Amino acid sequence: MSTVEQGDIFNFDFGPQHDNRQEGIRSALVVQTDFLNRLDAYSLTIVVPLSRSGRPSPSHVRIEPSKDNGLTDVSFAKCEQIYTVPRDMLADKRGSLSQGDLFAVKEALRLVLSL
Repeated sequence: MSTVEQGDIFNFDFGPQHDNRQEGIRSALVVQTDFLNRLDAYSLTIVVPLSRSGRPSPSHVRIEPSKDNGLTDVSFAKCEQIYTVPRDMLADKRGSLSQGDLFAVKEALRLVLSL
């Protein structure tokens, strides 16, 4: 597995769900701090799923596709759906968010978690 850093976008299989959580293979945005991402003894990372559908909500961050992020459609980071996943299950790095988009995601996480 290549290096995993905060702001990277990978494909991840969220599996089947029986509620409103995202399911199946989709883009996942790494939101965990790089301090933990770089620890060999800690094999997990924290992600939020990306979806092509979103709604006006402080927890949904709109992300425009770009060459750098590797997205092909307008997507929404669903910051209310936080997952801890094994780093080695992240597949096919798509790209990385711009600093502006990453800041917006961090602000949404701050609101969701009341930090």
